[in-house]
Amino acid sequence: MPDSAADGSGGGTRAPSGARVFTVPAGRPFLQAVAAAILNGDLPATGGRAPNPLELPEITLLLPTRRATRAMQDAFLTASGGRAMTLPQIRPISAG
Repeated sequence: MPDSAADGSGGGTRAPSGARVFTVPAGRPFLQAVAAAILNGDLPATGGRAPNPLELPEITLLLPTRRATRAMQDAFLTASGGRAMTLPQIRPISAG
């Protein structure tokens, strides 16, 4: 349902109640933010329990290209502080 933004800037839309929306601040690398949120337990819902290392492969991430999947692997390495871990299933949507 369209509504003016809560900050008074107007023109925004309000998400339906119960919707899960994850936003990344401008200037913050998107894939690193998503990887950190998953590892911290903030995805799929903010304030959730962080997954243990054996639960990560149960998560599937779909990304647009193989290049993006490699970048997401690097983002998990960065977000984990370099510690060894199993990764979620990271799959490209496209073949190229």
